[in-house]
Order: sequence, then C-alpha cells, then structure tokens
Amino acid sequence: MDDLLAQLQGLAQTCRDGEEFRKRALEGFGLEALAGLLGSELREAQAFFQRVRENPTDEGGLALHPQAVRLREECRDLAAELANLVFQHDSLVTELIPALEAEYLAKLGPGRTRVLELQLENRRLQRRIEAIQACLNRGRVPDLERIDQALEEELSAWTEEVARQRRQVEKARQALVEPMPVAELRQIRSLYRELVKLLHPDLNPVTPERARLWLQVQHAWQQGDAQGLELLADLARRLEGRATWEETSALDRLTAERDRLKVHVQRVAARLQELKDSFPCDHQERLADPGWVEEQDRENRKVLELELRSREALQGRLRLLLEESCV
Repeated sequence: MDDLLAQLQGLAQTCRDGEEFRKRALEGFGLEALAGLLGSELREAQAFFQRVRENPTDEGGLALHPQAVRLREECRDLAAELANLVFQHDSLVTELIPALEAEYLAKLGPGRTRVLELQLENRRLQRRIEAIQACLNRGRVPDLERIDQALEEELSAWTEEVARQRRQVEKARQALVEPMPVAELRQIRSLYRELVKLLHPDLNPVTPERARLWLQVQHAWQQGDAQGLELLADLARRLEGRATWEETSALDRLTAERDRLKVHVQRVAARLQELKDSFPCDHQERLADPGWVEEQDRENRKVLELELRSREALQGRLRLLLEESCV
C-alpha cells in the first residue's frame, strides 16, 4: 500500500487535472488495486489529486475506503478469534485430554486391568480345556507343552492388550504425581499462543520456512519444551510476515479473505466442540464426582467377582480332565 501511495502521489504531480489523474491511475494500476483506496468507481480520485497538488509533502493524502477499513477490521477480529480457537483446541488435545485420560486410568484403570487379566486367564483355561478334550475325544494323550505353546501364540493379542493396559495405568500414575510447574506451564502457553499468531497457516502467508517452523512448534508444544518454543519464537519474530488482508486494499480480495477466515473459524470451533462432547472431556464432571467413581468401582467389582467364579469353575473342570487323561 505504501508503494502504491508513493506512485499515486508522483502521478498526481504530473497530471493536469483530476480527470487525467483518474484515467492514468486506472490504466496504470487497474481497478482492483485502486478500489479499496479511491472507491469502487474511483470517486475519491479528484479529492486525492487536489490534496496532493495543494500540499505535495502531505503523506496522509490517501486513506482507505471506508468499506475496506471495515473489512480489515472484520479480518483482524476473525483472525484473533481463530488464533484463540486454535490455541483452545491444541491445549485441549495436548493438556486437558491427556490429563483426563490419566485421571480416568488412575481412578478406574487398576480395577479394569484386573478384570482384563482374569478374562485372559479364563480364556486361556477355556481353550486349554477344549484342546485337551479334543485330544481325549480322539483317544490321544494330550501334549500339554505343545497345547500351551499354541495357546500363547493364539492369545498373544490378548496378552499384549493386558500389558498395554498395565503400562497405561503406570504412565497415568506418573503423570499425576509429576505435574509440570505452574510457571513453566504458563510460559509454554504464552509462547505457543504467540507462535499461533505468527506461524499458523490459516493466519499467515505460507512459506517453506514458516511451514517448517510450524511443524517444529507443534512438536515442541506436544513435548512441553519451553526452551524449544522460546527459540522458535525468536526465529518466528524475525520473519515479520504480514497477513494477506494487510497486503491488499481491493474490496473483493478483502471480502474473500474475510469469508475464508469465517470458514476456518467455523471449522475449528466445530472440531473443538466435538472434542468437548466426546470422551474423555465428557467425563470431566463425572471424574470429579466421588459418588460416580465409587459406582463404577462397584460395577467393576461385580464383574470381577463373576470372573473369579468362572475361573474357579474352569480350574475344577481342568483338574478333572487332567486326571482323566492320566488314567
């Protein structure tokens, strides 16, 4: 815009009157470039020409068209809203959701892991009984070592699931007893919020350098790396990128930028609401309710009791089969 202003001021000095200035400006720069500054029909060309001729040193002779001013303000407001939504979304994904998952696992995970372990044990007992019974039905002596080896392969997915559940519960416990210091968490949030405004592709011109930095920012944010974010913020500040709507005065392009930002705001807001309405965010109030947690524990204990009874019955049946195979 500053370059265009200087060129128009120079042009005005060479024209005989406002009409010549209007025609030559239109020929030289095109309606799109001038519309936001002189009006869609260049109605303000005469006034601008007159101001420049009366005071050649006045650098404020050109003002944005009122509609362009309004569109830029809308773009700035939408950009601020989008940056805030992006920050909320990413904070939810990297902070609240992991914290809620850890709390859920710490409070309910041990009991459910125990149920899973018993279910695996009972499934192994049931399959062992079936394999031994099949051998006896064919009049063969069961090869217990071979049967157990086959069962380990068959139930490997179940075994891995139980191990994974145990690891998750232990990780949840560690996460709850080793929280990040408040001061460091605030620093990370502040840096990330700034970097969203400086680098997010929906808010800034896309360049290879900016895209590369944004990927690094995402990684540092997920890792809680305050020093890494500080370094990336220093690099991002040096880019000095300007938003698309600040680089144009054409009303149609400003309108397109405003509409584009509206779409992104709606998209991120919908994604944010979807996360809030799904697990584990929809369990936040329940996890804070001791009564609900106790109710879940009671239900879990009922399932556990059933699995224990099933295990006792299966063990009894297995003993009988093994005695029969030895006769």
